Amino acid sequence: MIVGIPKEIMHDEARVAAIPDTVKKMVAAGMTVLFEKGAGEGSHYHDKDYLAAGATILEDCEEIFAKSDVILKVKEPLFNEEKGKHDAQRSIYYYVHSPRVSRKPQDGQRYGGGWRYRSYP
Repeated sequence: MIVGIPKEIMHDEARVAAIPDTVKKMVAAGMTVLFEKGAGEGSHYHDKDYLAAGATILEDCEEIFAKSDVILKVKEPLFNEEKGKHDAQRSIYYYVHSPRVSRKPQDGQRYGGGWRYRSYP
């Protein structure tokens, strides 16, 4: 399986869909990981970290969309990303939102973020 990780292009989105340790685990499981150059910079991960984890760094996100079986992203696709999707491809996006807590939780209450994912055919 070929997993593509493009750079997030939504305004003010600095997260990356996979950290180097996750990429290392995917590669160890037999996956090929295509990573867009600079995609981890906003999260303070560098291309050399992804190379060391076993990813292939590509300059062009269109090449990542064309070659990947699965696209892994933080945010949903924007219009220009959708043009690059081919018929057999699945895209997985996840949203992690941790609300800021202004008060201390009371006994029996829990504050914090959650996660959800969507898979687009």
